[in-house]
Amino acid sequence: MLAGIYAHLRGFFFNFGKRSFEFSTDRVCNVSKGTFKIMSKVEFILSATNKDHYPKTSLPEVALFGRSNSGKSSFVNAFFNRKKLAFVSNTPGKTQSINFFKAEDKYVLVDLPGYGFAQVSKKLIRNWSQMVEEYIAERESLVGALLIMDIRRDWSVDENLIFNWCVENGMPLVVLLNKSDKLSRSQQERRVEVLKAQSSPEIIFFRISALKRMGVQEVKEFIFKEWINA
Repeated sequence: MLAGIYAHLRGFFFNFGKRSFEFSTDRVCNVSKGTFKIMSKVEFILSATNKDHYPKTSLPEVALFGRSNSGKSSFVNAFFNRKKLAFVSNTPGKTQSINFFKAEDKYVLVDLPGYGFAQVSKKLIRNWSQMVEEYIAERESLVGALLIMDIRRDWSVDENLIFNWCVENGMPLVVLLNKSDKLSRSQQERRVEVLKAQSSPEIIFFRISALKRMGVQEVKEFIFKEWINA
């Protein structure tokens, strides 16, 4: 199912066992200017292109999905309070592998290749698709998924594929509405209402700004409380 995001529904469907996770109650989290806590112990583990290269760790993992121009790399840097941990490019689609980052020896944030790119070859799209399919199919330590998107962009079939996969497999999903600082509070609230109507009332939304590091601490606290230390 998720293959459609990377390869325009080329006929691949996942056959995963059901997982024993449940969605949390609906909540919308606002952009906050609160103190951004420094994550003192951060480690880039490795980049992988297939399961033979995955790190040998028993730590729980959180997958990060996102369109290639959603600010995904900027979010990784803000998440770990580092400037250049993840490479930020003006050209979408530069994340060409699965990148594993260890957070405080507690869990691993897994940055997946961005989807929705237009200026790459079909062969590269197929390769990325296979990487993501293999990771999700093989990684039993996956406990939750983050989906980052531009708050100004409407919910599309791509985001719906990710949401449906999460529902079918009992995988908790949180949506990060990035670039919220570009809108007023009332505009943010209207966009959230539109996106909830386009998607599902079950989804938890966080309004964030990776560039200004607003709302990122709340995301970290949610992950640790709900998925890691539950």
